[in-house]
Amino acid sequence: MWARPYDEGMSAAIDLHAHSSVSDGTETPAQLVGAAVVAGLDVIAITDHDSTGGWIEAFDAARGTGITVLPGLELSTQLQYASVHVLGYLVDPTDAALVAATAEIREERLHRAETMVSRIVKDYPKLSWDDVLAQTTPGATVGRPHIADALVARGYVVDRSAAFQSILHWRGGYYQPHQAPEPVVGVRLIAEAGGVPVIAHPGARGPERLLNDARLRELVDAGLFQGLKELRELNWKDFPIQASSLDAVVLTHAHLDHCGYLPRLVAKGFRGRVFCTQGTQDLCKIVLPDAGRLQDGEPYLAGTARLPVARLSTATASEIGAAEGDLVTVSSERGEITLPLAVTEMPDRVVWLPLNSVGSAVNVQLGVTAGGVVSIGRAEQ
Repeated sequence: MWARPYDEGMSAAIDLHAHSSVSDGTETPAQLVGAAVVAGLDVIAITDHDSTGGWIEAFDAARGTGITVLPGLELSTQLQYASVHVLGYLVDPTDAALVAATAEIREERLHRAETMVSRIVKDYPKLSWDDVLAQTTPGATVGRPHIADALVARGYVVDRSAAFQSILHWRGGYYQPHQAPEPVVGVRLIAEAGGVPVIAHPGARGPERLLNDARLRELVDAGLFQGLKELRELNWKDFPIQASSLDAVVLTHAHLDHCGYLPRLVAKGFRGRVFCTQGTQDLCKIVLPDAGRLQDGEPYLAGTARLPVARLSTATASEIGAAEGDLVTVSSERGEITLPLAVTEMPDRVVWLPLNSVGSAVNVQLGVTAGGVVSIGRAEQ
């Protein structure tokens, strides 16, 4: 693994799930690393479907750039009628059992794709198997995205999304179920290969139908990674003050350690507003349902998942009574943080500012003076 040293407590921009052309990505491993550098990422994990074939190229491309490449893969598994993908980080790429399993899965993927194409060509005769292979690179894990790209090239659909919503949809009439090991087998394969197994899309489908508590316990017993215990327990730790006493929350960005406690905060009685930028709001709508499920389990999904999202607001200059783009700097034990001014005129009201984790969050008093200057002071707890 190519990595640069990190100081303890350093924040970083990280993408832990990325695909290259070794599977169904559109860029080579080197191009993927280059794009990550341009995007300002500090860490990128290369997690191609059922393959570690892009690691070396990615490592070579990362040298001298300052970016860390975390090696991994996304292992295909099957639970009843649905695919469950398991990310495996830092596995031994020479582990005999893992090598054999991924080779078998890739071969099955190939036959699956051929079967689907043989059905599709009956109604879309311009498409051929060669068209699909033309969308792959040598040794790539062939899958539905390559069929989608071939359909786009032939003019049958406008893009990949359109292909998956129509011809390649499981109700489209051409679908072939995927054959793969069960999730518990996949988790065990990764763990026994020295890796860190993580469910790739835990909230993609109703957990009561797939990964219910009993199955999750099996996966944990098989080695599923749950995070560091001292950090994981923060999900259930009591908030230092009464949540109902907070008038607002200001989010500077959508990292999980900043926004992930919101569902718990609402469950504990918070009924104020959450201020953030539009981009943070969009990302929180994706992050919060999973965060709520982790904290409160399946009942959370029945109704409260929408509550924190519904309170997200993008503050405007008129709301905050100050000039557009004003910044506020808040000091804490963990250093200073500068954030866009994003609160209404609320003198003497208590606002929660999540900094680096729930444990380091601080409560401050925010007030707007007649001149539009924001006054800040630590709130009594």
